[in-house]
Amino acid sequence: MLSFSSYRDPNLDSTLDIYAKSAEALNAAELTDEALEQAIVGAIGDLDAPMTAEQKGYRALNHYLTGVTTEVRQKFRDDVLATSRASFAALTERMRGKKLKACVFGSGDAIASANAAREEDEQITVVCRL
Repeated sequence: MLSFSSYRDPNLDSTLDIYAKSAEALNAAELTDEALEQAIVGAIGDLDAPMTAEQKGYRALNHYLTGVTTEVRQKFRDDVLATSRASFAALTERMRGKKLKACVFGSGDAIASANAAREEDEQITVVCRL
């Protein structure tokens, strides 16, 4: 599963287009060894970032409630460290041909505006309005 997020997006239609074209962008990207190494170091740095006691407690609770074990976390870390250009190519292939599924929490006006610019099969269905 791959997910993107945006908060209070003033350009909902454009953002959804960017998400839908992410496989094309990933395929066109020329990733150097240096850029890949920086990305891996950055990702591991995010995993190992210092946390307050509150953050540690929240993370521990979240892991407990979702069933994320130490082994699962270590596998994720190992996968990040083993990332290669071939990993990106494989991801691109898996993403190709997949239809974008989006969940939008937004105003009715923003959704109506985005729908006005989209094809019939790309319309955002409004499930609940508050």
